[in-house]
Amino acid sequence: MRLRYHPAMAQPDILLDVSNLAYSYNGLAAVRDVSFQVGSGEIVALLGANGAGKSTTVKVVAGALRTRAGSLSGGEQQMLAIARGMMRGPRLMILDEPSLELAPLRVQELFRLIGAIAEEGVAVLLVEQNVHQSLKIAHRGYVMEKGATVLGGMGEELLDNDYVRRAFLGR
Repeated sequence: MRLRYHPAMAQPDILLDVSNLAYSYNGLAAVRDVSFQVGSGEIVALLGANGAGKSTTVKVVAGALRTRAGSLSGGEQQMLAIARGMMRGPRLMILDEPSLELAPLRVQELFRLIGAIAEEGVAVLLVEQNVHQSLKIAHRGYVMEKGATVLGGMGEELLDNDYVRRAFLGR
């Protein structure tokens, strides 16, 4: 039987969201597929018998043990980098080519994540060659050429701009 967190139970201010956490010691899985959330002002208990992985889980979450990023795919490494940045509670996140070398499905997930970050009130400065996806989520955008800003506007407006369409979207 597999239990999942029910959306109706969600707290408005989630301070910690752990999803599918895994950790191995010398190739032996100590923690696998651990997911939970902790909301603002909420007490959340991790329960289980000795050896269930409770202490390992909190050590990984706290950063005392490190889940080996070099063994992750490119997309997983990008998501991890963003998650690490979000743990510091930033007001501004600067992302430089986060979709570079990602599979198309991962690109879609990444841009959904970036949108969700902005919805949480974090400003995002996105440097990205994927113009279409960037402008779909951007409030505003700026086009640079030869070290200068040559065009600016609302994201949706720039998607419809003839210059942008010809230069970047092949239309």
